[in-house]
Amino acid sequence: MTGFGEHTNSNKKKNKLDKGKHRHREVLLESAISYHTKGDLTNAERKYREAIKTGYFHYSIFTNLGIICKNSGRQKEAILLYKKAIQIRPDEPDAYSNLANLYQILGNFQDAATFSRKSLEFNPNNPEALITLGWSLKELGNLDQALASTLKSLQLNPDNPTALMNLGGIHKDLGNLDQALASTLKSLQHKPDNPDAHMNLGKIYKELGNLDQALASTLKSLQLNPDNPDAHMHLGGIYIDLGNLDQALAYTLKSVQLNPDNPDAHMNLSGIYRDLGNLDQALASTLKYLELQPDNPSAHMSLGGIYKDLGNLDQALASTLKSLQLNPNNPNTLVNLGGIYRDIGNLDQALVSTLKSLQLQPENPYALINLSGIQKELGNLDQALASTLKYLELKPDNPYALINLGGIYRGLGKLDQALTSTLKSLEL
Repeated sequence: MTGFGEHTNSNKKKNKLDKGKHRHREVLLESAISYHTKGDLTNAERKYREAIKTGYFHYSIFTNLGIICKNSGRQKEAILLYKKAIQIRPDEPDAYSNLANLYQILGNFQDAATFSRKSLEFNPNNPEALITLGWSLKELGNLDQALASTLKSLQLNPDNPTALMNLGGIHKDLGNLDQALASTLKSLQHKPDNPDAHMNLGKIYKELGNLDQALASTLKSLQLNPDNPDAHMHLGGIYIDLGNLDQALAYTLKSVQLNPDNPDAHMNLSGIYRDLGNLDQALASTLKYLELQPDNPSAHMSLGGIYKDLGNLDQALASTLKSLQLNPNNPNTLVNLGGIYRDIGNLDQALVSTLKSLQLQPENPYALINLSGIQKELGNLDQALASTLKYLELKPDNPYALINLGGIYRGLGKLDQALTSTLKSLEL
């Protein structure tokens, strides 16, 4: 019986040691939470990690440490920590919601939507999960579902400024600009110093054509968050619309400086340089955009236009054909292709491309005037006349078209009409 007695004493000692070890772990967690609550994140993180080293796998440790990592820019580590929290408590809705929110921040909207839905399985009335789901669906292009999710979130929490701001963004994408404006303004009533809401407000005012208000809202956003590259880019776009290209250039360059890998900023920069006549810089910006987004047909079309303006017709042709390979039915690209073929001297191909453009968009004035020029060079004056008259129905006050019309009438021997058209062009 001595052995049993010794074994019993051994178990008592082990239980005492286990209790002491467990209490030590609890003390570490309590200390970490205390530091975390006080804002001492360095010591909080140290204590959480000490607790993990002891083998203490408590849900709160991984959740709270994940929050610290997320807020300090260590997103990949935060994802691993959140996933560990889910392993520990697979039925905890907040664990899935935290992970969904992080994926949304990282731009992984598919996973953000997936984990938001998982959170809502356990708690269908979680307004934060509904907000995340709504915005993720918006970014994925599912606007009707995004609207439904965001509206449900607002039923649960009507004064949530983030949900109201997101609702404004969804209405904007749906083309409901008045509702977008109302939601965004209401968001700012609840959170007046939100730079993102002011930036969004600027975008809405810009689409409404209220450029002065768009400018004021975007400047306010930058006052609150001076290093937001998107706000600098959008401000550049407003200055373009205002005709202030120097300011547009300055703010777009600042956006690129803050975020060199934003393709949209490079494309905007290209357009500004082109408008300023700096074709080499426009070319460089477009090529940079295509490094980041190589399969964008609009960028290849723009590249073709720049090469054409630079006189590099072979490269202009190659770029425009690449654009059409990616998007075969773009009438504007077909017009441009017709113009390039015309400059090369291949009038038959120019005619084919321009006619195809007009099949897709019959009232494109640029295509009609190009068609007129091609037909005139081919000696088809009656067809050139018809195209020019059609153009003038759409653009009656273009003096250059009237000059061309006068030349066509002269070639047809209709001198009185030639004189009338030429005199009218001089009036304009």
